[in-house]
Amino acid sequence: DITADTVVILTNAVYFKGKWAIQFDPAQTKKGKFQLVGGNKVDVDMMNGEIPAGYGHPKILNAKVLELPYMGQQLSMVILLPDKTSSLTELESKIFEEAFDLSGILTNHVRAIEVNVTLPKFKIEVAINLKGPLRKIGMTDMFGGNANFSSISDTLPGLKVSKINQKVFLEVSEEGTEAAAATGKLLI
Repeated sequence: DITADTVVILTNAVYFKGKWAIQFDPAQTKKGKFQLVGGNKVDVDMMNGEIPAGYGHPKILNAKVLELPYMGQQLSMVILLPDKTSSLTELESKIFEEAFDLSGILTNHVRAIEVNVTLPKFKIEVAINLKGPLRKIGMTDMFGGNANFSSISDTLPGLKVSKINQKVFLEVSEEGTEAAAATGKLLI
C-alpha cells in the first residue's frame, strides 16, 4: 500500500532455476504418503529414481543427509531427514546452532553413491509481513524514531520503515528446482 507519505521504496529479489544433474523420470512419479510435522500423512506426488547423489547418516545430527547435485555440479540441494528417534524440532535446533558446519558435514559424513530417492514433488508460495517477526527478534529501531537511514538520504531526515513484506516461491519437480524471493520495504 503506497501512500502519499511513502518517500522511498526499497526492493530486492533473488531467483534460482537449476536442473538436476540426473533428472527424475516423470513416469516414475506416483502418489505416496508424506508425513507432516504433526504426524498426519497426506497423499502427494512422489518422485522416484536411482540417483547418483551424496548420502550420509552423521550421528551428530541424528539425521540422514542427501545431497542432490544440479547440472554443472557446482550447486546442490541438501535435504536433511531426522531419524525416527529424533524430531524435526531437534534437527532444527542443531542446524541453527552457531557452530553448525554444513560444509564439514558434507565433506566428512557424505559420500557419493547410487541412492534410491523418493522425494515429494511440490510447489510453495508464501507471502508474509515481516514487521512483526522482525520486532519479535529485537529489530525495532527501523520502525520508529530511532531509525537511521542517513546512508540512504541525508536530505530526508526521519525516514523509517512503515511496511516490509516478503514473497517466496519454491518448486521442486522431476526437472529440478525453481525458487524466487522478493522483499519490499516502504519508508515514510
